[in-house]
Amino acid sequence: MYEEIPLKLKTAASMKEFIDPVRNTRRMNMVYFQKLENGTGLITRVVSDKTDKIWLSRMIKQGKILLQPELNIAETS
Repeated sequence: MYEEIPLKLKTAASMKEFIDPVRNTRRMNMVYFQKLENGTGLITRVVSDKTDKIWLSRMIKQGKILLQPELNIAETS
């Protein structure tokens, strides 16, 4: 049996959405989504110290990065 979970997503406008305004650092473990090239789906991604900010900036400019209206953080081990 499948459970349907609706997601509200908005297109990321800038890199500022990936920065913690209090610490002025990356929002570590923040969940975001990348549109697939062929438009058939999404890849779930998480901000980490390995996130390539040049790649991310380019993808934002192309309108391929989506965010949830509320900040969501992934648990990592």
